[in-house]
Amino acid sequence: MKNIQSVLRRNLQIVSIVRVLFIAFLCFTNSAIGAEEKIFRTGIRALPRYFSLSPDGEYLVFDTKKPLGGMRLLDLRTGETRDVPAERERLWEMGNVSRDGKRMVAVSTGIKNGKYNLNDMKIIMVDLRDWSWQEISRAGDGVKITPFFSPDGKKIYYFRGEARKEGATPAAKYDLYVIDLASQIEEELTDGRFYQATAGDLTADNKTVYFARVGGKIAGMAADSDPSMHVRDSGIVAFDIATRQLRPMIHFDSTRYVQVYDPKLDDKGHMYFSGITRGEKGRYIFSLFSQDEDMRAERRLADYSNWSRFDIAKRSGDIYVSDTQDGEVIFRRLAINANQ
Repeated sequence: MKNIQSVLRRNLQIVSIVRVLFIAFLCFTNSAIGAEEKIFRTGIRALPRYFSLSPDGEYLVFDTKKPLGGMRLLDLRTGETRDVPAERERLWEMGNVSRDGKRMVAVSTGIKNGKYNLNDMKIIMVDLRDWSWQEISRAGDGVKITPFFSPDGKKIYYFRGEARKEGATPAAKYDLYVIDLASQIEEELTDGRFYQATAGDLTADNKTVYFARVGGKIAGMAADSDPSMHVRDSGIVAFDIATRQLRPMIHFDSTRYVQVYDPKLDDKGHMYFSGITRGEKGRYIFSLFSQDEDMRAERRLADYSNWSRFDIAKRSGDIYVSDTQDGEVIFRRLAINANQ
């Protein structure tokens, strides 16, 4: 009898150990994968455009298209969406929050007779505590898009292009500019005359700017002289601020991507970007990718709607993508974290 009881006790101990190990495995697996994806609704029926996360992941600012809407703030703690106050007869758009979470840089665009005025775009800096603002780059000297702060908050980078009277895009011939906030001196950094450009990010040491470009000139690479063929010459580049040199980082490769755009860095310096690939029957698939530490291999993280965007909260590591659901603008917090 004692032998039978001893065997039963051993079996129960083994079962308990297996159960503990199984629970530990589940906890480890859930930790590795991250929390479940969460959806934040806005109540806005439109298409998402640009958005920017606060570094702590507590709120984001966004604007919309179709219809073109003003800037709004989504509180990610409460789920409340509210309008951001802007100047009369002007549209605030393309907001980008500073890394200290205290300021936002944005484009202020004039609305003429109810229409978007490409000849009236200025760069402004906004105090997020009271929405007071100041002009840091005047309107009237080109199409100005996608401004963003340097990590130390001392400079603002943006792209300036030329309005087009005809063609597939409203503007082209973009180049990278910088504004020194202390001196208010504005300077052109590149001479690429890019057909299109999308803002990116800077390394933590403020020495390198990553951005995406379509067409244009890069040393050692053939210039795209025919804008209609621009997709053959697109990619993500690194701009060395000290030497003023551009070098390709992720170049268009028809076997992998149709186009790549919107590079961003997490707090550890790892790169993430949006990429378009071809699916079944030639259908375009828009996805978020990340690179490994040596920036050689890419990993596909999530898919989203056409031309949606993503952002990373630098301190919390949260990754959000914009999307739509039944015609409503939504934001998805992915089940992955850049800091894990």
